[in-house]
Amino acid sequence: TDKPSGPSAGSSAPAAVPTVVRAGVTSHHSFEWPQYGGNSEHRYVHRYRDRILAPKVLWFVPGLAGQPTLAGGELYSGGVTLARLEPLSGEVLDVAHSGSALRERVEGLATDFEWDGEAFPCLIGGAPAISRDLVIARDALDGGIVAFNRQLAWPAWEWRPNAPAPSARPGCLVGDDLFVFTSGTQVVALWVADGREAWRFDAGKGNELEMVPASDGRLVYLGTKGWFQAVEAATGETAWREPVGGNTKSCLLLADRAIVVTERVEEGAANSLRHGACALGLARGTQLWRTSFDESPSDPGLGSGGRLLWGVGGAIVLYSSESGKPEGARSSPDAADPADALGYAGSSAVTPLVPAGAVGNHRILSPTLVERSVVFGGSDGNLHVADALSGAVRWSFRMPLGFELQDFVHAGDLLFVATSLGLFCLGDARDQPPAAPGFVLEWSGEEGETAAMSLLKAFDR
Repeated sequence: TDKPSGPSAGSSAPAAVPTVVRAGVTSHHSFEWPQYGGNSEHRYVHRYRDRILAPKVLWFVPGLAGQPTLAGGELYSGGVTLARLEPLSGEVLDVAHSGSALRERVEGLATDFEWDGEAFPCLIGGAPAISRDLVIARDALDGGIVAFNRQLAWPAWEWRPNAPAPSARPGCLVGDDLFVFTSGTQVVALWVADGREAWRFDAGKGNELEMVPASDGRLVYLGTKGWFQAVEAATGETAWREPVGGNTKSCLLLADRAIVVTERVEEGAANSLRHGACALGLARGTQLWRTSFDESPSDPGLGSGGRLLWGVGGAIVLYSSESGKPEGARSSPDAADPADALGYAGSSAVTPLVPAGAVGNHRILSPTLVERSVVFGGSDGNLHVADALSGAVRWSFRMPLGFELQDFVHAGDLLFVATSLGLFCLGDARDQPPAAPGFVLEWSGEEGETAAMSLLKAFDR
């Protein structure tokens, strides 16, 4: 049912591909990704091997959207509803709610899976946060917050803004006590246990907050217009505030520093957008370094040794988190593990981890290192997997029917791919040899009716 294009998936593996023992799917039981970015610091370090050598679509559920989350061997997703799934089979175990009009549309797909190009409405934001007892998600229609028990059997509490402020932006779970999120110009912290407001911080008129807050447990970090600041997680009081020369688009926290990606409008310039990044010390906000980019960079990913992976100019380049300078990406002859060699600065010339043009003239989105694989999206709307040592693209997943990639989570032997069509799970076809370099996986849509029926049965429970 998976339609290959390019080199044949059934061809014998090239000599350059080493013999690999193909293990069964097991990691989804222990793999934890309980909130946006994998944790409150937005810096998940993958410890699983990329076991997908001959990619295939394992399952698909239409209408689910945004970054999925996983905990306790279960997967949660937003989109047309808040859904709980079995990660290996894709069976929809429970949904939180569904309207009659939505049900009719899914019922139609279960009968005849054809698309007119219209995407499902996003009613629940992506990356539902999973606490010990609850699942906390964003109501995209009014920007409110809803919490359910882990089985989605009953609502625990809800928070609503004073005036509707539609947003699908996820929040940040701080420990198991606080859920922190942005609402217009405000940052709001709710107690997880009962949804009561713990504190709120107002950035002021005109300071619309565009990033998902991050936290190291003691402080909550957020970007306002031209500034980046830290507030006490317990009280919401400002700990420090530092100018960063632009609006904060994203950040991740390392052991002693925050890596902040900024964007600002420069009036009168031919290219009015200016893109940059800086590192700020977590203790006092002291600026450690600043760098600039000729065009919009991706959100940074993490390489070995705390190095940063940035998609810039159609390439993926390694940067030092200590200096903010680009580093070479060729293999070190002294590295015991090839993964530890990434970022070896043994040459004055900077060699990209993945060279420009590897996926055509497209911007790089969300580069992620999974052992010896670099997984990333492209502005072509597709997902790509490259070899971390050679930079060559191993395989790609082409989005079906003109729909686009939204986000992905790699669990080692399962790769969950959120698209504007629905949620896919990719895995390894262990009865097939490794895919030939450049293999393109396409989905034929033949299981569409079955997938829609699975969602429909969950609606009727």
